[in-house]
Amino acid sequence: MGDRSPLQCWVHQAEPADHPAILEILADHKLNTDAPAQAAGSLALGIRYMHLEALLGSSDALAAELQRSAPSAVFELWQDPYPPTADGHYVGHVPGTGTHEGACNEAGELLIPVREVREILGAAPAGLTVEMWLATEGRKHLGTAVLAQLAAFERRW
Repeated sequence: MGDRSPLQCWVHQAEPADHPAILEILADHKLNTDAPAQAAGSLALGIRYMHLEALLGSSDALAAELQRSAPSAVFELWQDPYPPTADGHYVGHVPGTGTHEGACNEAGELLIPVREVREILGAAPAGLTVEMWLATEGRKHLGTAVLAQLAAFERRW
């Protein structure tokens, strides 16, 4: 399993017209759900779809396909780190707001290396407050707009 790790995806919201495309993409990536009483051929919103042995790098392709083929889809996904000393890959997407991606742990929690934060803040102009930074460059680096909207959705396992 050296080139594989778990890949999981939650589609939180999508227009019904995009559901068939989403289901096809999830099936193409071999992501399944064990949601009880899930009707065959219907999309379970807010439920985890998972593939335990997805090829490393599958998260990029999955995110791109969902954005392209299901433009209304609000989703988050991540691929677990492998080997355990490496970082995983997280992608959160909210149409109209944007996409945030970054390194993550096996729980999908975003990781920002202290070195990166030090470099970003070190390049900030003198007099820039944290509030000002969070309203500008910080939004991009921390994904605050996207993550705030995704936080409103429940992830069911």
